[in-house]
Amino acid sequence: MSDSETSVEQLLRQTEALSETPELAPLASGIFDHAQYLLDDDDNLTRAGNLTGEAKGRLRKRAEELLGLTETTDLLDD
Repeated sequence: MSDSETSVEQLLRQTEALSETPELAPLASGIFDHAQYLLDDDDNLTRAGNLTGEAKGRLRKRAEELLGLTETTDLLDD
């Protein structure tokens, strides 16, 4: 794990939303990393710089995998 990955995870552990469930910080970090990966590829972006629908779907799928979900839940819906 690189220093930047460690820093992101440490910041996530300190956020109020994860303060009661710090074990979710590595999962949130994985989702963040995948979002960064998608954002680095111009083919995944609209003209406005947002993720395309397909890229959003890939991010949702990766989040579900990391969280151990088999179906999309209300928390992950747009």
